[in-house]
Amino acid sequence: HEESVTQQHLQTVLLRHAVTGSRLSFYDTDGKIDSDKVQSMRLASDAGIEGMPVVGWFVARCDSSDSSSTTINSRHNLEPSLRDAAVHRGLNEDKAGRNDGQPIVLLMMSISLGDGASTQSVQYRCLRQPEKDSRHFTSLPLRIRNLTHDSLSEYKSFTPVPGGGSISPLSLGTCQES
Repeated sequence: HEESVTQQHLQTVLLRHAVTGSRLSFYDTDGKIDSDKVQSMRLASDAGIEGMPVVGWFVARCDSSDSSSTTINSRHNLEPSLRDAAVHRGLNEDKAGRNDGQPIVLLMMSISLGDGASTQSVQYRCLRQPEKDSRHFTSLPLRIRNLTHDSLSEYKSFTPVPGGGSISPLSLGTCQES
């Protein structure tokens, strides 16, 4: 008896995003989701995202420490807090505008400023919870395709790639299996 193992690859392309305004705009201090607010953001006609499923959310943290400890703090900033975990779990359980059966992803970013804010470093991590009741997150591969290098330019400028986009606290898009 031979067992066949099939591996499924899920690719998410972010096309649009909704700006939630501020922290705690769609969840409370304990991380409990307000389904009505999530649904109203999704249906906001001025955001141009009507009918698009919620595929994830975004957390950004600024690291204002001195440059000698930036690496340690930035790594720490890419770990979900207890509230982040509660919000993530709530979004996975909430059915407002979701792709049925698709996991919600958490994109975490840490922004560090160099001496005098003359340089900026951005680190990011994309996560999901493999099991519904798990407190653990696993990293997902992430490819950002919104900038391309223009080698013909004297000053090495960047030009946008068609279909590239920006990311904000609640990202919306489409899921495709390949």
